[in-house]
Amino acid sequence: MLFSRKINLLFWLLLFSLPVMAREHGKKSPTEQDMVSEIVSCLRAKDGYAYIKLFPPSDSMASWIVQSADQQSKLYAEMVNQLQNPEIGMHTDSMIDALAKGSFDSVITKGENMGIHWSAIVQVRYELIKMKETRDRVYEKVAPTRFLGFIFFRDMLTRKTYGVSVNDIMQIRGDWYGGQIKGLFLASTTDEYLAALKKKKKKNTDSLKTAAATESADAPTTGPQKIIVERKLYSGMFDNQIPVQLYIRYLKGNCPEVTCIWEAFYKFGDQDDYIKLDVSKNPDGKWVFTENPAQGSMELTLDKDKYTGTWLSSDNQTGYDVKLTEIPATPKKIERMDEVFEKELFSK
Repeated sequence: MLFSRKINLLFWLLLFSLPVMAREHGKKSPTEQDMVSEIVSCLRAKDGYAYIKLFPPSDSMASWIVQSADQQSKLYAEMVNQLQNPEIGMHTDSMIDALAKGSFDSVITKGENMGIHWSAIVQVRYELIKMKETRDRVYEKVAPTRFLGFIFFRDMLTRKTYGVSVNDIMQIRGDWYGGQIKGLFLASTTDEYLAALKKKKKKNTDSLKTAAATESADAPTTGPQKIIVERKLYSGMFDNQIPVQLYIRYLKGNCPEVTCIWEAFYKFGDQDDYIKLDVSKNPDGKWVFTENPAQGSMELTLDKDKYTGTWLSSDNQTGYDVKLTEIPATPKKIERMDEVFEKELFSK
């Protein structure tokens, strides 16, 4: 999925808060209503590649920032450098394409598990709310008008209505782009959607507490149990620019070693989406983390508390340097990470 070698962290934080801003071939729409229709069309066709083309390319983003940023700033210099070196934009587009498509595909997969016939969906309604102004002056100059909200559609074969949340539908230079979709629920209104979201969060919390109580009980059990031996949290960068956190659980297995089974996921920047990883260890001691569904993989070497290695795209074998360091995790952080494992990733 990921990463530019030269774009600085400020630009990347902007991109991660605006996942709409990095497409290879941007697609313009005249109004925010048209953007909603485009998103529904992509869902209907289950076409993640059409979805990522709703967003402008990174060279356009760089050009807009150059026109808006302080010419004495580091951000301005970095964007000029990108415009002068097209390969940087190619790396950027490759990363954001994978992130956006992964988010889209997760909605499609969840819908199929819920019994949605995507080819039979029809847009019912939508509700958009103008997003508040941020402190980022460049951000505000580039995309002054932004919306978030909900899109509702009906499966005409089952007559059921569903909703997804959408962030960062935005206007740039008179054209509309975006936005990031997530959180699919059976709901026909915003109130129903928020109630379903609240119910899910409560259910996840209650289930986690129940599981913890069961795990600590001394009563004998039947059937295989997942015994977590150790948990580790790593933080670092891809290509020294993209913030990432990796969480690993070490499980007891049928092997001479204490652990030979692992579970893991990672997330990038301030993205809400967690990406499940299949974990294995090669005979030479290198660790392999493969995204599930497959978008890319990491091959890393562990030296004490540090992972180093590369990430490779499954599509075009684009590579990025990876450097991660183990960091302390508070009990609250561990509880949240375990909740992601049990209720958001491994329950699917």
